[in-house]
Amino acid sequence: MQDQHIHFDTIASTYDEQLPEHIRVFLLAKKTGLAAAALKKYGIDKGRGIDLGCGTGWYVSNFTKLGYEMTGIDNSASLVKEAKRHNSNNLALIRQGDILALDFPEASFDFVYCVNSLHHLKDFEQLSLALSQAHRILKKGGLLIIHELNTFFLFRLFLNYIFPLTNKIDKFGGENWVSPQSLLRQSIFQVQELHYYTFFPHIIPKFMFNSFCKVNNFCERIFFRKFGVHYMAVLKK
Repeated sequence: MQDQHIHFDTIASTYDEQLPEHIRVFLLAKKTGLAAAALKKYGIDKGRGIDLGCGTGWYVSNFTKLGYEMTGIDNSASLVKEAKRHNSNNLALIRQGDILALDFPEASFDFVYCVNSLHHLKDFEQLSLALSQAHRILKKGGLLIIHELNTFFLFRLFLNYIFPLTNKIDKFGGENWVSPQSLLRQSIFQVQELHYYTFFPHIIPKFMFNSFCKVNNFCERIFFRKFGVHYMAVLKK
């Protein structure tokens, strides 16, 4: 992650504008809701959490509203500045840090949260290192909750070569996408659950969005859900 901060420093002030506001708000609520339900299911209804690659800090803010004591780190100083601004009315700790070299004591957190950050790592070796770092700072029985993109078939081509033309977050040609299968292959954590959700929400205009949500909710309840754009993995120490 060391070489990513320059890119994100450049786009920090417009980071939230990379998606239409109604899509950004929808995904923020969706991902926080899924993660909060998982935490409650496994008995983590209070305690300390950390968001690795917290970006502009909206997920940190949401979890503080749910009563968690939150920390957020990002390797971009400019994104950290934005995250601090969005968390100025709570007690969350936001600071610069690298998910490959976490400077927190062992067993510091009840859960680790990671939203669309792992695909910026360059290879499976770095992914394993990041997972090891998360494992070290988690308490026994703690959860690592990962949200990533489900890059299958033509959707991989879309994300690699079309989406980057209108979005500055991901690089043209593709990231090191983290598939559910790669998480199932690792041996550091026990994979408890995989949830697939949403169907191309970022290309749905606002006037169609309510109708889309009804279709989306139906698709998430049937076998077709494995073709969702996003997935959440719940891993346990």
